[in-house]
Amino acid sequence: MPTLEQIARLVDGELAGPPDLEITGVGSVECAGAGEIAPIDSKAFLRTARSSKAEAFLVSKALGEGF
Repeated sequence: MPTLEQIARLVDGELAGPPDLEITGVGSVECAGAGEIAPIDSKAFLRTARSSKAEAFLVSKALGEGF
């Protein structure tokens, strides 16, 4: 399974969180659960993300400032 650190390198991103966390899948912000990463592509999902059960989020730098 890929780790958050590996995913961050693949997308040339900045990591905020445990680098060794293994990601087992991808899901929507509303449906992702433990071990899954969820993409956030609009401000509308930032509020939803706060109550999400996703283990991690993939957020653009522009949106990340408000996260």
